[in-house]
Amino acid sequence: MDKSWMQADRRSNEYRSGVEAFIEFALVNARDPYHICCPCTKCENDKDFSTQVIKTHFFLNGINLYYDIWDEHGEAVVNSESDSDRYSTEIDEDSETDSSASCIVGGHMEAEYDVQSDSDGDEYLSGEYTGFRQFIDDGNKPLYPGCTTHTRMAVIVKHYNIKMKHSMSEPAYSDMLASFAEFLPTGNSIPDTLSDANKVLTALGIDYTKIDAYPNDCILYRKDYEEETKCPRCTKSRWKLDSNDKEREGVPAKVLWYFPIIPRFKRMFQSPETSKGLTWHATTRKKDGFLRHPADSTSWKLVDEKWPTFGDKPRNLRLALSSDGFNPHSVQSNSYRCWLVILVTYNLPPWLVMKRKHIMLSLLISGPKQPGNDIDVYLEPLIDDLKLLWVGVSGVYDVVKNEIFTLRAALFWTINDFLTNGNLSGSIVKGYNGCLICLDQTEPTRLKNGRKMSPNNNRRFLEKYHPYRKLKAAFNNCTEDRTASVPLTGEELLRRPFGKKDKTSKYKGGEDERRPSWKKKSIFFELDYWKYLPIQQGFLKSKVVMHIETLSELEMYFPPLFVDIMVHLTVYLVREVELCGPVCFRWMYPFERYMKVCKGYVKNETYPEGCIAERYIAEEAVEFIEENYFDDITVGIPPDPNTYDRPTSGATVESHFGKDLDEAHLCEGEVATQLSEPDCDVPEIVKWLADKPGNEVSKF
Repeated sequence: MDKSWMQADRRSNEYRSGVEAFIEFALVNARDPYHICCPCTKCENDKDFSTQVIKTHFFLNGINLYYDIWDEHGEAVVNSESDSDRYSTEIDEDSETDSSASCIVGGHMEAEYDVQSDSDGDEYLSGEYTGFRQFIDDGNKPLYPGCTTHTRMAVIVKHYNIKMKHSMSEPAYSDMLASFAEFLPTGNSIPDTLSDANKVLTALGIDYTKIDAYPNDCILYRKDYEEETKCPRCTKSRWKLDSNDKEREGVPAKVLWYFPIIPRFKRMFQSPETSKGLTWHATTRKKDGFLRHPADSTSWKLVDEKWPTFGDKPRNLRLALSSDGFNPHSVQSNSYRCWLVILVTYNLPPWLVMKRKHIMLSLLISGPKQPGNDIDVYLEPLIDDLKLLWVGVSGVYDVVKNEIFTLRAALFWTINDFLTNGNLSGSIVKGYNGCLICLDQTEPTRLKNGRKMSPNNNRRFLEKYHPYRKLKAAFNNCTEDRTASVPLTGEELLRRPFGKKDKTSKYKGGEDERRPSWKKKSIFFELDYWKYLPIQQGFLKSKVVMHIETLSELEMYFPPLFVDIMVHLTVYLVREVELCGPVCFRWMYPFERYMKVCKGYVKNETYPEGCIAERYIAEEAVEFIEENYFDDITVGIPPDPNTYDRPTSGATVESHFGKDLDEAHLCEGEVATQLSEPDCDVPEIVKWLADKPGNEVSKF
């Protein structure tokens, strides 16, 4: 019997299959299937449990590596080698194998990695499992004294998953735990409240960092300012003031909640299903020239060509960032706003990219007001990690390939509504330079009575000899001879003036070159690759893509007040699809739905951000444990749909043969002749249309 799986990582498919083989072997030779000795590193065949508990122990504790002859479970002993000789032989073999990263931590938990690691492999293994020890100890506790069928961790995870699926409130969940504990024997280890359950789950190592901030968004109290008690720019206090305007020392006036992204990316590769999905774009994606995924877009291909060392490794991550604010309170009239910064990973298949499970919360900015143009201050810790990911983070374990590698990641673009895009990019979103692509070539018309800018010159985006260009009376009594504006590159943008407009000087219309197009230089330009990307910021929110001819016709019949900057931006939607791929990967709807989920996390309206942070990391822990140890369906991924093909309700199916069937496809013979030629170049969809129709027809 193959026992090499005992040396494999406990998160690998090899180990999982080996556990199933051992359980089957033990059941065949067991006298009592409910009392089988457990050979895990903690029990060491001294305690008897059911197969389900033994399976759980194998994943939590690991199997005893020295138990290579399963004599306690019915395997015949072939030789008479003593246990001490066998032990010394295995110790010698382990000492000779330098590439093996298997070790025993504290005599109980074993991190079993039979991989070829680099110089920092040992540091990675010890660091990854420092916070895992408490999780192992809690998971090993039986549900109650003498229980041989269930462990504490299994029950907590199952109940917590039910809570998330059905959006149970905190009091309801705590009452459920209390009522469940009443039916268990005295001394059970069920937690009393949701807070106690969260403490068990957060021992997995998924956590957040709280960074003090100044309420006026001047600085974050980190790095050089970490020990400061007053803002170095405006000398205001770091601490919150009470009703008597006295400082409450130790209570920050504003807090940034940062969820470190690097440990979370590492954990994605520790899940077998997610790790496979992260290379889907290179291994499984259909490459036929159609736009089905961001990997088919021009931007993706440009990055792969410009940085081949990045593009050649499919495990390197391609990211997008979205940001928006929402009211976390149930009272809609409340002006309180907290702000989210979210990441998504485009390596995944298209049906998983925008799912709740893979939407990664990275920053939570506390209210009551939105950061506005000063959001760059709060993006600093995230940008620092993105810089590290571009250089490379070593010591990342891939559970599928069973190896340690160096992970890199690049941020491709941002996804926001138009106003938030102005805050992130620093672009001016109104006035003469309101279009972030045309900039000073927007050339709008200022309406004297309406006091608005109307970019009603969209005819210039038509073809050179289009008849609409020569029409006068139908538009603005002028012909249109100008060509379409050319979008600037990132390098050209950096040469443009940045900063707020000078209030002491008067600008002379849109032609004045002193008029700035950018309020600030975005913090994203600190990323080495950002200026080379063909599209850095996005504003896709509308699901309607209007043709330029239609847009010109609207200018014919509607007053100029109708054609504002939002109508003008529809000109560039087709360009964004070409650069970035399908629209469904660039709009705001998934993130707005996720904000509704975060709003449901708030159970204490005095501390909304704390509720969101605690519930988020607890949900992360439950999803990771459920997926990798209990094979349950996680909350963030919906179940597979019913793909059974059946007619619509109320329809009857009729079968047709002979003449009726032949007449259904009159051109079949001619097309079939062309398809039979060796050099035939016919698209797949035409081949499908040319195929003979089926003889079953639904009739209503």
